[in-house]
Amino acid sequence: HDSQIDVAGKVSVDAASDAVTKTLAIGGAVGGQVAVAGSASANVIGSTTDAEVVGINLDAQQAGNIGSLQVSADNRGAAHSLAGAISGGGSTAVGAAVSINTVGGQTSASVRDAVLGDASAVQVDAASSTLINTLAAAGSGSGGASVAGSATTNFINTDTRASLADVSLDNAAAQVAVRAGDERQINSLAGALAGGSAGVGVAVAVNQIGGSTVAEVRGGAADRQLHVS
Repeated sequence: HDSQIDVAGKVSVDAASDAVTKTLAIGGAVGGQVAVAGSASANVIGSTTDAEVVGINLDAQQAGNIGSLQVSADNRGAAHSLAGAISGGGSTAVGAAVSINTVGGQTSASVRDAVLGDASAVQVDAASSTLINTLAAAGSGSGGASVAGSATTNFINTDTRASLADVSLDNAAAQVAVRAGDERQINSLAGALAGGSAGVGVAVAVNQIGGSTVAEVRGGAADRQLHVS
């Protein structure tokens, strides 16, 4: 914040985060009369990754050898989960498996309230990548009644922003890039199998993806203008 930097080369500000969870939950039961088995897996990832330059004065002193500014934030999150249950009983068998995964976070790269003088290039990048892979499966078998159920619920909600705001740049040949990218993906499978004189199998998968992705250039102050061709 509020810095004076004299450079002839490149100024880089980088922030990166990489979060991964891997879970396995297995339940099994065998009984002469009644068998009940269950398993549950839950994962939560929430991270904030910020790279910012605020109040900088970038003043290169050597004519013809002007510096550049690069600000980047990279946030990656992945959840891998497996929940399974199997049961076998003489008269009654019950198997249930549940998997719940939530991945969220904020990724921000910004340059604001800055005097960049004759900088040759300004690059602001914010990138986020989120992945959920999950499987929930249950099975039961008996000579009488069998019930098997599985459910997987998955949520992704991430916000990604790249911002260049209230910046003064006076190099008409400068290259300016402000980019934001967000990849969100869920792969889920729920399965249930029940066998007996009376069998019931139920499988449910619920997935939700949300969030925002913004790349912006903003101004307003009279002495904060971009003068580029």
